[in-house]
Amino acid sequence: MGPSAFEECMVREKLVPFGGTIIAAVSGGPDSMYLLERLRSLSANSGEAKGFRLAAAHYEHGIRGEDSYRDRDFVSGYCAERGIPCYIGHGNVPAYAEEHGLSVETAARLLRYEFLESCRKREEEEGRSAYIATAHHEDDNAETILMHLLRGCGVQGMRGMRYRTGNIIHPMLDIPKREITEWLDSEGIPYCIDSTNEEADCTRNIMRLRVLPLLQSINPAANKNIARSGRIMSIEDDYIEENALAALKDCAKVVIGSGEIGSGLPKRLICLDRKKLSSCCTAIKRRLVMMAFDEVGAVQDIEYVHVEAVIKLLGCSPGAKTQAPGARVVLNQNNVYFFAGEKELPNEEIRRIEAAEICEGMAVRTGTGVFRLRLIRDEELKKRLIREGSPSEFTGYLDRERLSPVISIRQRAQGDMFRRVNAPGSKSLNDFFIDRKVDGVIRDILPIIFSDEKNAAFIPGCGVSELYKVTESTEAILEIGFYPDVK
Repeated sequence: MGPSAFEECMVREKLVPFGGTIIAAVSGGPDSMYLLERLRSLSANSGEAKGFRLAAAHYEHGIRGEDSYRDRDFVSGYCAERGIPCYIGHGNVPAYAEEHGLSVETAARLLRYEFLESCRKREEEEGRSAYIATAHHEDDNAETILMHLLRGCGVQGMRGMRYRTGNIIHPMLDIPKREITEWLDSEGIPYCIDSTNEEADCTRNIMRLRVLPLLQSINPAANKNIARSGRIMSIEDDYIEENALAALKDCAKVVIGSGEIGSGLPKRLICLDRKKLSSCCTAIKRRLVMMAFDEVGAVQDIEYVHVEAVIKLLGCSPGAKTQAPGARVVLNQNNVYFFAGEKELPNEEIRRIEAAEICEGMAVRTGTGVFRLRLIRDEELKKRLIREGSPSEFTGYLDRERLSPVISIRQRAQGDMFRRVNAPGSKSLNDFFIDRKVDGVIRDILPIIFSDEKNAAFIPGCGVSELYKVTESTEAILEIGFYPDVK
């Protein structure tokens, strides 16, 4: 393809956020350096595609030691020399994978895209719309389609990658790998080499290093033809996708995690309405299950057998469960729950906090989210809380003097009690959850603030107890916010 292929794709697929920002995901390898330089040239030239701000983002995964730091410094220095704003992120992918029962590849993807999304949001906070651009090319797309076929995919898998998915764009899908390296070398543009990409030690590397070269020896246009077939399939897939997305938004909800259903952000836990899912036709039902896996960040290694296992689950008794790479699925009377990670959420140890230790910005992490605590002395806030209550059931405002000197965070236990605000008396926590229609799956994993051995003071999503609410006599207010975790 000619030198204008990149710009043609950007314009044809409407990938330019006029007046906004394109954040290039740059590892330092040849593909991402091609992406960065093509975008840099495009942003500087006149013409139909002009009018966006370019930024770069590099995520250091904590996997490859000194080589990883070398790539980070290379990207940072390259961008600084050319005046390109560059976001740098760091993570410990192996530790995250171990903690959450994920493969290293899945964990890396989750953390990397979470970082890229945080960069995009920072651009939006400054008043600019923003897209994230990745350097997937024609050969990558052919690899992806073949890997999906080997797993027994349907139309969705055969379409391969899209030019745009939500706020993520792939402007290099029409460009073969050979042209990328030839162009970089001809222009004298430096890049890093990740030696692990040349090791046939995982499925994708075997596909790239052995299978695709063999297919090209049979037909030199193999990669291009496979990618073209994917574009043909995409037309049929779009029709199914449009109908399935409407059904997903109708029958799914986020239980733990940030962002709405369909936002593209991975969640910790979502659920689908069992009756609505069961009533869908087979094509839509299968697509909904795939979408649900995608919502919890597990779509990468999902095969036909995993989708069918979930559909079979619909006819089972409550409590039935199945497992897939990167996710667990649990059935109850009314819902089908999709958990990120293959490990059961543990029964957490009791966390005890002394009042004297509470300070500004104090945070306590649990398996499902983070509690943030601080002491406040504010008469106006007190009056507003007495008059209107808390603006969110995920933020509790408690009278510090009514609480015990030591509060605890734990999951529910037999005999626990709770008295909702303005209720005449306390009732068992189990009865309260039943009255509130809190699902059994949620009851078992929800972290709760207790003032003593049995009395719950604050339940995220349900509010504070009458026993510890702010009143006219309150002097110090303990603010406790709970922030569900996508990790």
